Amino acid sequence: MKVLPLFVILSCFSFVLYSAEKRNVVDDSVTTLRLMLASSYQQFVTRENIYYAGAAVPSLWHSFDHDARYTARFKQKKIRKYEEIISDLGIVLTFPVVPVVSYSLSRQLDDNKLFNFALEYTSSVYLTLMESAMISFIQIHERPDQTDLSPWETKFRGKSSFPSGHVVPYATLLFKTFQFYGPWTLLPTGTMFYFASKERIKSGKHTMSDVVGSFFLAAFASEGVRRANNYKDNHPFYKWIWQHEVVVGVISHQSVIGPRLTWNF
Repeated sequence: MKVLPLFVILSCFSFVLYSAEKRNVVDDSVTTLRLMLASSYQQFVTRENIYYAGAAVPSLWHSFDHDARYTARFKQKKIRKYEEIISDLGIVLTFPVVPVVSYSLSRQLDDNKLFNFALEYTSSVYLTLMESAMISFIQIHERPDQTDLSPWETKFRGKSSFPSGHVVPYATLLFKTFQFYGPWTLLPTGTMFYFASKERIKSGKHTMSDVVGSFFLAAFASEGVRRANNYKDNHPFYKWIWQHEVVVGVISHQSVIGPRLTWNF
């Protein structure tokens, strides 16, 4: 892979930071695994994921209906070098580069927010990758172009291209940096997710529905992890959007009964 030298550099840097850590890494690793386990079912009872599901259903419906059209349109366009690099880096980020660096820095700087970010990002990205791999064994649709597939695209998943594993680290990074550090982080993370997704469709390795599916799969896992971790010091803008009281009830007016939705910021 063309980004292998960069991966080696990042891995070495991560190892140095990891080695410098004197805390109990084993306990923190066990905590991460427990969080993954808890969030694997917490995501199905998280209120925020109901909102995501409301957006996911029509988005996936549209994507499945128009996959062939999007694929034909994107395959006519040239793959830019930066798109190829960003897409390849998606594989690099499936390794624990971001988790190890952020975890080690959090311990050295005694930064509790960064520590929880590392904990939640790690749990979210690997939970999403595992779910993505399992879903790929359900034969939904094959890749538009099945030539020149790498081992990462064949040996660790089924024959279905749904959903895309390449874009999972970017989607998870998008959700977790927004949760912890605010909306400005959406610019770099959203840009990387966009170009990685674009390259996947241009190269014929995935369809529009594949990347849309990965986006929402990462969203569900991210919110399940947040609920399981129960971390309170999230960014104020994130809390303004998500962490508020919503009450569903019934209202009666002039003998007419209807639904009532109270949204308390």
